[in-house]
Amino acid sequence: VSKNNDLAFHIEIFFTDSMSFDISLSITSYRDDKVFFRASMPTVTMLNVKQQDAEIMIPQEAGWVTRYDGESHMGYTWLDTISGMPTMMNAMEIVTVYSKELGGGIFFTDANGYVGGDNSIIQFIADGYGIEGIWGVGLEKNETRSTPALSVGIFRNSDWRYSVDYYNAHREVSLREDSIPAWWLESGGVFSTQAGSGGPFTFWYGSGGITSFVDNFSELDTVLEEARSYGIDTVYLTDWYECPDREDSIIPDGWWTDPTLDPYYWNKGEYMPRTDLGGESAFKEGIRKIHDDGGRVILYVEPFIVLYYSTLAQNQAKDWYAIDGRGQKLETYEYNFDMVPANPEWQEYLADTCARLVSEYGVDGIYLDSAGWQYNHVVATAGNTSKVYDPEEYNIGWVTLLKKVREAVKNVNNEAIVLCESGSGPMLYAVDGGWTSDFVWGMTTTTETLALSPL
Repeated sequence: VSKNNDLAFHIEIFFTDSMSFDISLSITSYRDDKVFFRASMPTVTMLNVKQQDAEIMIPQEAGWVTRYDGESHMGYTWLDTISGMPTMMNAMEIVTVYSKELGGGIFFTDANGYVGGDNSIIQFIADGYGIEGIWGVGLEKNETRSTPALSVGIFRNSDWRYSVDYYNAHREVSLREDSIPAWWLESGGVFSTQAGSGGPFTFWYGSGGITSFVDNFSELDTVLEEARSYGIDTVYLTDWYECPDREDSIIPDGWWTDPTLDPYYWNKGEYMPRTDLGGESAFKEGIRKIHDDGGRVILYVEPFIVLYYSTLAQNQAKDWYAIDGRGQKLETYEYNFDMVPANPEWQEYLADTCARLVSEYGVDGIYLDSAGWQYNHVVATAGNTSKVYDPEEYNIGWVTLLKKVREAVKNVNNEAIVLCESGSGPMLYAVDGGWTSDFVWGMTTTTETLALSPL
């Protein structure tokens, strides 16, 4: 029991075999107000892997196995100063460190956590000297919540595969591969008309925007031709939608002339085909040509931010933007509102928008940027600051949003897919896949080599 008797704790340890055990922590709150509880489990220090031939297995996104440099951080250590939770892409569920010389290693894994279920996930961070697992939930008065089972195991005469097999054998919720369309499971990747959008190296093929390829949407079949030179049949379009109204007096002249801002790509809001490339009719014709030639089309949509100057931000979404835990407007990107994924109005708008794109233009999928990258924020909507979403509710909001979008899209075309930026952790239970950013943004922890993959 805590010093002032407002929290009570119960710890259980179960030995699953002679070399592995599970730890579970239950917390009961007796406070009158709701409290967000953050726990560190485990906190393992003095694990100096730099002194051995240590290799490390991290399923951060795609999953990778490599010689560890002993300095990089796996899992993000940018902690929110209110909640103490990491706020960007932190959904690692297994950490394994092993030595070929010693012939074994140790692993830590969240055996049964699930965003949207009864127990939220443990989020791991590892560096050259320690491993930490972070877990957090909101607690009402007299409410009891339990952590997932934290599995700890030691293994001999094996490598990282031991922990992956253990993890898969203990998970109660599995991925939904049987519901993912076969064409997507069999595809080798996507070809993008804009390099770098969304971060991952997997589609750094384009040369700077859709206008580098075509002067009119009706020529989109030429993009498929280039994609096939890489052995790819799926074209991914990013800057396909209209820019803001150039006569709108609220937009400063400097915004139009800023060389770092593409007025088309940054107009995240309405998602209507841009008129300078032929508008809707040419857009439909170009997509039809790609389909006639056996190709697929995926469209970019942003669920995390909305441009100040978009019609959406000035009208129905004017009260939807995020207010942080200190009552300040949250602005991750300049000129853009951060949105709240847990806001039901925003969820419905995105689901309707994505379903409209699949229905009206016959595209084969939607890519939702930022989803799976943003985690654990403490936010409210500008229109209702009395309802504050804690980090657990924020994460559940993402999963709910993705499921609503996917359901709406599938209702139009069951063979269409929904993707997110990072297919890490709980995101893969809600969508058809995601990119991997393990090698890019200058944050690589793999020294640009992928020795093996757990997947």
